[in-house]
Amino acid sequence: MTKLTRRNLMTAAAATGLAGVLGSRLALAADEPLGITLVVPSPIGDVGWGHALAAGLEPIKAAYGDKVKVTVLENIAEGPDADRIMNKTVADGNKFLIAGSFGYQNGALQIARRDPSVTVLHASGFQVAPNFSPFAAKYFQGTYLLGMAAAALSKTGKLGSVSAFAIPELITSINAFTLGAQAVKPDIEVSVVWVNSWFDPAKEQEAAKALIAQKCDVIFSNAQDTP
Repeated sequence: MTKLTRRNLMTAAAATGLAGVLGSRLALAADEPLGITLVVPSPIGDVGWGHALAAGLEPIKAAYGDKVKVTVLENIAEGPDADRIMNKTVADGNKFLIAGSFGYQNGALQIARRDPSVTVLHASGFQVAPNFSPFAAKYFQGTYLLGMAAAALSKTGKLGSVSAFAIPELITSINAFTLGAQAVKPDIEVSVVWVNSWFDPAKEQEAAKALIAQKCDVIFSNAQDTP
């Protein structure tokens, strides 16, 4: 069973993205700390997506010290609750919002449009505005290689993927995984189970068992935060 995590990629992306835009924000907020809030849909834990984004803030805190005030809000479900919480953090005076999930896109974009003084970074999305920018990594490069390795290991000619949500970022990862596998074994089969959750260990385990029952002998875990 093979699991791909986005930990190292997103740690680097988060730190680089923040450092690239913090300079001007800090200049404007010289008399008081710049409030930075990260919102993520899963527990921070010791590994995984939320952990990686939170870890990306550590170099920022180390570099800017008391010039920044960082708040991390974990396990915030996408939807009305996330919109309410993101709006509250801005109302509380935070001027830098990191919306750490695809499903936060619309709510975070509305915040940016309403208040030009707020800067928003959004993970995995595609919308842009003068003060709203998405960020991601080229996961398809790694998943193509994963597909090649999986096909080389497979004895049954059947691969599986337990995937979180059918969003563009994850679909490209699966497509690349499949193309990489087909480069090694053109007739290989790839089955996908969408669990519609970023963090649901029980559902993910059941999905993996279902794929194993279909004789998938290598399973690709696509964007779950379960250790």
